[in-house]
Amino acid sequence: QPRPGDLAEQSERARLGGVTREELAAIRPRARPQSAQEAQSEETPDAPPSALAVASSMMPMHRPDGLAAQPLVVETAPTRVAAVAPRVVTPSVPSSNSVARQATLNNAINLNRVNLIGVYGTPADRRALVRLPSGRYRKVQVGDRVDGGRVLAIGESELRYQKNGKNLTLTIPSG
Repeated sequence: QPRPGDLAEQSERARLGGVTREELAAIRPRARPQSAQEAQSEETPDAPPSALAVASSMMPMHRPDGLAAQPLVVETAPTRVAAVAPRVVTPSVPSSNSVARQATLNNAINLNRVNLIGVYGTPADRRALVRLPSGRYRKVQVGDRVDGGRVLAIGESELRYQKNGKNLTLTIPSG
């Protein structure tokens, strides 16, 4: 079967939604409708846009002649400063090392087990932050699964979950 003579036109119409490039070039968009400002300016071309507008403003006054020639001199009286040696202030609180030691609980959590880090939320909708043995942290609520068990309850400072038929309790480490 021979190739149709208008194959290029048919493929062009298929690509361009049933029209050719020449037909698309002949289509012009509609003129933009006239805005309210343009319509008003045509009706009253010489009238000011508002009652407060002016047609021209006054020229500003020139700088006085003698002002630019005079240098600006400001005299200041010398001030006396008393020579005082700087005072060294030492805090009466413990140093940062001792504060860090007092704030740190040694071996408060076992990093190889599941640990309860904190509890937040309202008493009706408590949530907890749990550290897993892998080092990852998870936010859990009642009904979620953690460490192969299901969370049963979350108290103010404890989380109870059931794993393999056993009830386990996690508590927040306290100092």
